[in-house]
Amino acid sequence: MKLLKTLLLTAAFSFTAGCLPEDDEDGSGGSGGESVYEPTYENVFGAAFKTNFNSFFFPYGNASENTIFSTLSSLKKWQTIEERGIDDPLLIPVQINGVRFVSEALDNIERIVGYTFFDRDSLNGVSKEDITYGIVFSAGTALGPQNIQGDPFCGHVGGTDGTVDYPEDWYNDQGFIDVALQVNIDNGTGNCRIEEGIVRHEILHALGMGQHFTGFGEGNRPFDNPLLSTVLNMLYNNTAGTDASEVTIVKSF
Repeated sequence: MKLLKTLLLTAAFSFTAGCLPEDDEDGSGGSGGESVYEPTYENVFGAAFKTNFNSFFFPYGNASENTIFSTLSSLKKWQTIEERGIDDPLLIPVQINGVRFVSEALDNIERIVGYTFFDRDSLNGVSKEDITYGIVFSAGTALGPQNIQGDPFCGHVGGTDGTVDYPEDWYNDQGFIDVALQVNIDNGTGNCRIEEGIVRHEILHALGMGQHFTGFGEGNRPFDNPLLSTVLNMLYNNTAGTDASEVTIVKSF
């Protein structure tokens, strides 16, 4: 695990918010070819460290000092499988609100992870102001960094107040995401080309993928690629709070 220790020593705080339209989603362009998306031990753990394990990276810095250092190099996620004394698998409640492509994206994520973990029913009809745990979808409300409105930003994740800011202490010192988040799709200008892949990308942010990496918002960005699928499958088939040195690659795509 020397790679992760080296990365940890050289880590610096980094911030990003708001997602640009995905380009070249068929994966035919860009540099590096398809080989950059083939999972290896190094690139899977390198991507996971950048997008999830390192609590100094956005959005994990918005927590107490104790939480940041307790989870500094460990896995952070929603509680979805039998872990930490929970007898039954837990489902993440989602409120779809008729936003296009959300149901399809949820299905595709569950297909990759290998089990059902979204609850599509319990938040139906619940006022957003009363939701304290789960994922709420909203159309036409996407913002960019510092809450910039309009093009070219077509999706972002933040608190249910609609801003790009994640709620303070949105995850706990055991690595569990424990809050209500809002996934915002389309900015309302009519210039965003929304499709399932863009929606899925934003959901992955809400599931705990923070910083972009090759195959996830970087490179030629195909929505279906084996590196991204392997990282997602690994995050949601290991226990929250597991140190990076103990996490295993459950399935390589």
